Amino acid sequence: MKTLNSLLRGAMPLAMVALTTLGACDRALAQQSKPNILFIVSDDTGYGDLGPYGGGVGRGMPTPNIDRLAAEGMTFFSFYAQPSCTPGRAAMQTGRIPNRSGLTTVAFQGQGGGLPAAEWTLASVLKKAGYQTYFTGKWHLGEADFALPNAHGYDEMEHCFLYHCNAYTYGDPTWFPDMDPKLRAMFDKVTKGSLSGKAGEKPHEDWKVNGQYVDTPEKGVVGIPFMDKYVEQSGLKFLEQAAKKPDQPFFINVNFMKVHQPNLPAPEFEHKSLSKSKFADSVVELDARIGRLMDKLRELGLDKNTLVFYTTDNGAW
Repeated sequence: MKTLNSLLRGAMPLAMVALTTLGACDRALAQQSKPNILFIVSDDTGYGDLGPYGGGVGRGMPTPNIDRLAAEGMTFFSFYAQPSCTPGRAAMQTGRIPNRSGLTTVAFQGQGGGLPAAEWTLASVLKKAGYQTYFTGKWHLGEADFALPNAHGYDEMEHCFLYHCNAYTYGDPTWFPDMDPKLRAMFDKVTKGSLSGKAGEKPHEDWKVNGQYVDTPEKGVVGIPFMDKYVEQSGLKFLEQAAKKPDQPFFINVNFMKVHQPNLPAPEFEHKSLSKSKFADSVVELDARIGRLMDKLRELGLDKNTLVFYTTDNGAW
């Protein structure tokens, strides 16, 4: 069996694609089935942060799982990228320059609106091809119900986040103790937390997000350090469910919150980098969570017919 993993640098700031081709004995199956697609996106990850591009161990933050994808495939060094989160993600989802979607600047809480209902996305196109589609993690393309993943071709979204990490600190008194109480109340009112919901349903809020080391979804609040834990869990859960439907191809879009500021690594990754800095620990966490998704693909045998992309939205912070 031959394996081709490709690292793409095209219309995205950094992309990695892993395609496990089928051997001669599986060619008949390959002709009958469409490849599954796992599309992984991280936030504000720099070109030089990762091992394949001179970062990794050399910068005190090993990225063995991303290194493995690159080592087994190809790396690309020519690419285009938008300068910030919302435009970059709009371009990735629609395949169009963000001016055409009206999403040219970073979206903030309370703005409403978002990705126009008439837009076609990766998910809506793949739905036409018979794919089951799933979204988890950072969306950042608007707050209105019509602008969310479950209104844009995704069968289901779980733990969907509408902003960059530091947006969740604005109403947190430990971050901004001198903020005017009326302004803080406004941020508390308009900032949405983790959203979930199936296509055709009104999304529900799972819990709020703050800038603390708290992981209490049962009490309605989870801190920034733990957000990616839930993104990873959602991704792993979907892969397990998808493996039970081998006759239907899937497209899953996993969007990690790391490594946007503020860099607050989950406790299990604190001081796990060589340099012991919070940013380096966060890069190590990101790599580990990507590795767990890849391990799950292999464990379930899904790697034999799955195309895996890794990218970041707009490059370094």
